[in-house]
Amino acid sequence: MSSDAGLLHGPFWGVSARVLLPALLVEAAGAVCTVWAPDLFSLGLLPRYVWFVLGCLLFVAGGVCIRQARHEVRRSIRDGTFPSEGLYRYTRNPMEAGWIFGILPGVALLAGSWLMLAGPVTAWAVFRDAVVADEAIMLARYGEAWRRYTVRVGRLVPDPGRRARD
Repeated sequence: MSSDAGLLHGPFWGVSARVLLPALLVEAAGAVCTVWAPDLFSLGLLPRYVWFVLGCLLFVAGGVCIRQARHEVRRSIRDGTFPSEGLYRYTRNPMEAGWIFGILPGVALLAGSWLMLAGPVTAWAVFRDAVVADEAIMLARYGEAWRRYTVRVGRLVPDPGRRARD
């Protein structure tokens, strides 16, 4: 496997430590606070089992998204291209999306803690800054093909309007 594999996969199921570790620390702090003061930080409004089921669904969906994206990255490395098919047709960063919209909020809902939802917010904020350097590398490596791809596909959240403009 090429040296690209480490860059594209990241040490945490496709996401670099610089994005995920701050989010995990914030989420862990939220968990501690929720255990310490459950009346203050526990999710309300719906029965506990509803939050649990929603958390399971988000967690599994995030894991499936990451697994599929890793498969697509492996294929693109083998072919010598950047990934632009499968999930990469909808977002340039499906592994990060799996963590930010699936696994991290899923864990918060499983734990029944609204405070732990600060974890995915932290991951998103750090991701916004960290991805700029990664995208500069991709632009240098793939040039105009990468530039066209970024016009067509959103960075993290799918944007159907982008595809309609093609």
